[in-house]
This record gives sequence, structure tokens and C-alpha cells, in this order.
Amino acid sequence: MHEQNVCIGDIYQIGECRIQVSGPRMPCFKIAEKFKTPKLDKFVAKHAIHGWYYRVLTTGTLQLNDTVELIERPNPIISIAKFLEVVQGKETEQALVLQCIEAQDLDPEWRERLVREHSY
Repeated sequence: MHEQNVCIGDIYQIGECRIQVSGPRMPCFKIAEKFKTPKLDKFVAKHAIHGWYYRVLTTGTLQLNDTVELIERPNPIISIAKFLEVVQGKETEQALVLQCIEAQDLDPEWRERLVREHSY
């Protein structure tokens, strides 16, 4: 799993748990502090290895060697990488920006940010 093949809204089953991708992570100074590596946040951003957040839909037990199974993909063209291109202004096609804003199950804070930055 990486930023190019994980999409906003993806739902995964792992053991008894069901989790959903809600949005990308944005690197900040804390990662550099945690790993005692100056400018690690800049490296992570430059190489687009942001990661993402999940929301828990169903709690349960996870065990070593549980499989990770993609259950649902409501936004198949909005990978984390593509979403970040829109956020960073690298991708400005209006139709794609609107798809990101309207993405099913996107974290509301991201939606508000996109609306604010793109004046929709």
C-alpha cells in the first residue's frame, strides 16, 4: 500500500476491524523531532511519502498475520497521491478539484480547506 494505490474513502477489513481512509497526513516538525533527524519533514514532503489517516468503522481484534482486504473503493480516481497534487496546486483541473471536494467520506476539514483554497 502506498500513496498511488490507496484512495480517499477506501474501506479495508483487517481481522475483525473495518477501517476507512479519511485523508492524507501532512508532515510537520514532529516527525523530525520523534526520529531525531533534522529536516525529516522536508524529506517526507519532497518524496511524497505522506501516509494517510484511517477512521475506525468497526472495532475488534487484530492479530499478527491478519490479511488486509480492500472491501470498498468509492473514489477510485482519487488516490492519496492525486489528492495531494490537488492540495499542493500541482493539479488544477476543475473537474478533478470538484471530485476531490465532493469525495465520499473525505475528512470534513480537508473538504473545507479545498473549498476555501479553490473558492468553490
